[in-house]
Amino acid sequence: MASTRSIEVNVHTSVGIVRPGDKLVLACDRPLDMAEADDIRTCVREQLPGVEPVIIEAAALAVYRP
Repeated sequence: MASTRSIEVNVHTSVGIVRPGDKLVLACDRPLDMAEADDIRTCVREQLPGVEPVIIEAAALAVYRP
């Protein structure tokens, strides 16, 4: 019998337009193990095809768009 992993993620976000080919930087306020990070990346790729998720450990992000 196979077991299915599940994780719970609380998200606080402000979103702009994300298009295929973009990198989406996701800040997590706690360390993730590789399995958790892979689960999150898989979820993002399923919901946003063509977008590359990048996960970093940080309390907040500042974004500059020229």
